[in-house]
Amino acid sequence: MIHIITSNTKTYLNFNTLANTYLNLLIRFRIRSLLNIAC
Repeated sequence: MIHIITSNTKTYLNFNTLANTYLNLLIRFRIRSLLNIAC
């Protein structure tokens, strides 16, 4: 039972990291395009 919880937590953390990376890239791309439009 404990093992299942730990693996679920690991998967959740990995998913969170992926989501954060994706969001960071998205925000960077947005800012870059906004800067390009401004320039």
